[in-house]
Amino acid sequence: MSQPLRTAIAAVVTATLALTLSGCIPTARVSSPPSEPPAGDSTSSSDPTFAEQPSPGPSENLDNVAFGDAVTYADGVNISVSAPAEFVPSEYAAGADQGANVVFQLTITNGSDENLNPVTYSRVASGGTEASAIFDSGNSMGDIGLGPTTVILPGGTITWLEAYSLTDPSSIVFQISPSFDYQDAVFTNQQ
Repeated sequence: MSQPLRTAIAAVVTATLALTLSGCIPTARVSSPPSEPPAGDSTSSSDPTFAEQPSPGPSENLDNVAFGDAVTYADGVNISVSAPAEFVPSEYAAGADQGANVVFQLTITNGSDENLNPVTYSRVASGGTEASAIFDSGNSMGDIGLGPTTVILPGGTITWLEAYSLTDPSSIVFQISPSFDYQDAVFTNQQ
């Protein structure tokens, strides 16, 4: 892996961790607003300070979903992760350091009315062990390891590949969201 690519990856991971740990990235909660304000509530829905802000979160609680299924958020954005397939790293691959190597096809479809700036950060575990991301720019399948960076227009779709080295391909948990403002979806083959 080239030094500029290593530097770019390290910068993205460092920035994401810093924002997450400092609390700058909001965590998503799924809750239903009360149908009526509580008794004695002096806030008014016409007061912009207390107006409820729309959230792109899911239309209902997110359950674990099977690989190949899609999670659709309230604003129409959806994300899916394919079932894992065997992956053969090229000689230039980095991160293929566990017993099995698999690849996933990820897809985000922007069903909303606004541009979507995808900011994905996948977390994968297998058999109780964190998986290692594989970065492979010389693979015959194409460049492996980096998510999308270009805005997705309304109605648009983006697809990319991510590969992981893991301990047990029959026990995988894959956690991801389409961008910072969305609750994580959890895909798994553990049902």
